[in-house]
Amino acid sequence: METQEENIQTLAKTLENVTQMLTQVVLKQTELSNRQLDIFEKGSDFIKQMYEDSLKNKED
Repeated sequence: METQEENIQTLAKTLENVTQMLTQVVLKQTELSNRQLDIFEKGSDFIKQMYEDSLKNKED
């Protein structure tokens, strides 16, 4: 039968592992969010450029 000290050590190690896993999840979510923002910004720039080009073509 495990002692209370062993239980505490097991719990502490489990909490450390969960913390590490959650940290990895947050880092991955941040990476994905940054990629989504980059895609959005590039898409916005592309649409803006298309709009400006269409205005320029109307003037010609």
